[in-house]
Amino acid sequence: MDRLACILMSMALLAAAAVSCGKDAGPEGGIGGSGDGIRFPSGTEYSVGDDVFILCSGIAPDAAVALISASGTRTSVEDPVITSSGIFFTLEVLPGSYTVVIEQSGESFELGRIDVSAAPIDVTVTEVPDFCIPGEKFTVTGLDFGESAVLTLAAPDGTRTALETEAAPASLTATVPADAPRGKMTLLIVQDEGEMTASETFFITTQKWLTGIDMTLGQTGSGVEKVLGFSRGQDGSLIGSSPLDLSVQAGEQTAYVFTASEEDEANGYGTFTLKMSGGRVWSSTFEVERTDTESGGTVTRTEEFEWEYDGNGFLSYYVAGMTYELVADGRNLDCPDIDGSSMFEYGDGTLVNNPFGTDCTLALLAAASSDHILATALALGTGTRSACLPTGVWSGGDTALPVNYVYDDEGYVIRASYGENSVFPVTVEFTYE
Repeated sequence: MDRLACILMSMALLAAAAVSCGKDAGPEGGIGGSGDGIRFPSGTEYSVGDDVFILCSGIAPDAAVALISASGTRTSVEDPVITSSGIFFTLEVLPGSYTVVIEQSGESFELGRIDVSAAPIDVTVTEVPDFCIPGEKFTVTGLDFGESAVLTLAAPDGTRTALETEAAPASLTATVPADAPRGKMTLLIVQDEGEMTASETFFITTQKWLTGIDMTLGQTGSGVEKVLGFSRGQDGSLIGSSPLDLSVQAGEQTAYVFTASEEDEANGYGTFTLKMSGGRVWSSTFEVERTDTESGGTVTRTEEFEWEYDGNGFLSYYVAGMTYELVADGRNLDCPDIDGSSMFEYGDGTLVNNPFGTDCTLALLAAASSDHILATALALGTGTRSACLPTGVWSGGDTALPVNYVYDDEGYVIRASYGENSVFPVTVEFTYE
């Protein structure tokens, strides 16, 4: 018995079983009705190349069958088998979610949605870069890559871009076109009609420089706002101002010297220095001015605090009137409360910032801090970054407050906020050029 005969017999048996179970498969329950008579006996999850059976009635022999992707792209099904019991066809589409549509007599009818995955391939991936700049090359290393292997970019809307790939058994090297779509992509390895995901957080991006951070604690207009603006000199220096004047020379041993604003002087700070090396703050020195309650005179003292880092490279603690403990939670940053409970919740391993973007976890801590020294240092970064963006912040209550992010077209976070409906919402805005 040939394959088509087997298919038709299977459809007949399934149709009979549906009728014997008292399930209406007539026109009213089929494509023109409520949909109760439409059934996918084998489920709705398939792989590329699988056969799809759909039990339904009322389909014209000359009806067209199409698959509509999540982005709205229409793919015609070639040579579908249509009987009085339903339809049969073979999936020859890219992986994704599709709506099965019947088109007849000038009308379209949706039969339901199916999910199509790629056939798996037997390869091992050992290293994938985080990003590639348009016009440049990148390499994925691993084992058992075939000659037909092609590195492919999948955009969030499902659009795919196959890259010109040099394939070797242990490496795949591809060139990203200068006009390639930018932002966070899924990087796929397509080989022998199958595929696998090499990375869900691969960025096609240019390098931008941070030029400003605007941090607000509380409602807009009545909250505490800290604004830091930066510009870059030809000599590699970083110049910033408002509310803290800042001059930094790039180098192996760097000192950030701040002049406090009037608001800071009211809090007792004069000037302070953050000593940097290797991209990290190692110590802070500042003068504290206080009015002696007995004599009425001004008392000045100099304080220096060392910043310590744990084995994962995260800032372990810093003391300046208050104690802030930053610890590594896996590859992410946390700032536990005094009882050991977490401040940040990480619920999505694919939620990341552009590799050139600011560490938003540190920036959220900076915005919530009333200590300008710590806030400024955290906003600039302390070396090792959190691998992911936090999905929530614990700020009392039974559930974490969700963190909302706004991105530019290259995947840079330009706004992070949480607690919009609370008494003390936190908002951080980033400017890049």
